[in-house]
Amino acid sequence: MYGTFEDPYCYPGTSILKNLPGLRNRVALQQFEAIATAQRADEPLPNGRLGVAHYRAIHRLPEFILHATHFLAELNAIHPFREGNGRTQTTFTVLLAIRAGRIVRVELLRPRRFLAAMIASFEGNEQPLRSELGVFIS
Repeated sequence: MYGTFEDPYCYPGTSILKNLPGLRNRVALQQFEAIATAQRADEPLPNGRLGVAHYRAIHRLPEFILHATHFLAELNAIHPFREGNGRTQTTFTVLLAIRAGRIVRVELLRPRRFLAAMIASFEGNEQPLRSELGVFIS
């Protein structure tokens, strides 16, 4: 009467929901979600009328950092200039965040940790960069 089916919202052969960082391991996904939630917990919620648009705005709060992290990591991998890539990329990301309506507190940027996170992202690990961006962009 009832059969099993492949859920189009899950990775094939699993019950793990498809997710932006592409994590297919349940424990890794849970750890990622816990970190992302903790980073966002102290941030102010969007103002506005309580309706569909407001509900969607709340959901989009974690998404900006995810997309900005991946974009910055890709831009860093391209490394278009002989010198000044890091400064240019960081400035561009800050301007992008401001244009997207995010609160930017550059004084909270931790240069050594940010550099290490950029290196890790070049090696395929975007989590440290996501964490560092979350420190000064909300």
